[in-house]
Amino acid sequence: MKALVRIPQGHTKNFRLTMSQSNIKGRQLEEALRLIEEASFKDDSRLRASPPAIKTREIFNVSGVHHEVDLTVRFLLGTHYETLHIFECKN
Repeated sequence: MKALVRIPQGHTKNFRLTMSQSNIKGRQLEEALRLIEEASFKDDSRLRASPPAIKTREIFNVSGVHHEVDLTVRFLLGTHYETLHIFECKN
């Protein structure tokens, strides 16, 4: 069963998307962001020893609640601290 995205009154009727189409667009946006992030780190000599870990749709459990994050980038740059960057895509 496909649910329709609600369009506010006054907007074009031809803009109706099914959830599956919206989901596809969201996944494409996530993939584009992943490729941009990978390309931005590709030629950085400081990251050759420890390249960042890039994951899509990572699930975190916070106080018993599951949260899915579109894209995460983790850095460990020669210290005992890990840097975590979280990206959420909106289409």
